[in-house]
Amino acid sequence: MLDVQLAHGEFRTDQVALWLSELELGMAFAEVVEDHVEFFKAAKRREALKRRLESDDTPGRVRMKMLSVCAQSEPRLDAVLESLLEELAEEEDGRWRILVRCGLDSDLWQQMERQYGYHSDAPGIKDFVIELFKSCYAMETGGDVHLSSEALVFLRRWKDSRRHE
Repeated sequence: MLDVQLAHGEFRTDQVALWLSELELGMAFAEVVEDHVEFFKAAKRREALKRRLESDDTPGRVRMKMLSVCAQSEPRLDAVLESLLEELAEEEDGRWRILVRCGLDSDLWQQMERQYGYHSDAPGIKDFVIELFKSCYAMETGGDVHLSSEALVFLRRWKDSRRHE
């Protein structure tokens, strides 16, 4: 039996292993699936994720693609954020609620801190937007800027976007 296991890898029949097999992901991604079981319970989300997966994806990249599935956007942080801001402007929260239910909100805030320098004791999309406008204003007036220059680039791109005008 050991020779079969060594030749073909570990065989598991739990739900996580079945989802990994369906998505053609290796056991290295088991933690991602275990951390976000609610995401994988929906066949529609699994199918959308499968269409976005590539052979060289890392666990971090898979999480970003999961965020994009929930936000119905491209798998880039700025696109996910634009989608959530669009939803906020329309006074809706369906995408956000799915993202939270799937346990991806903490991943979003980690990405936001890493890329844009956003940190808050009570993070939120609305709070981020307020901080974004404050930092942009502070930059123009010589004040104390709390976000990174990437956040200010995001604001300019978002402001000039034809889609999000």
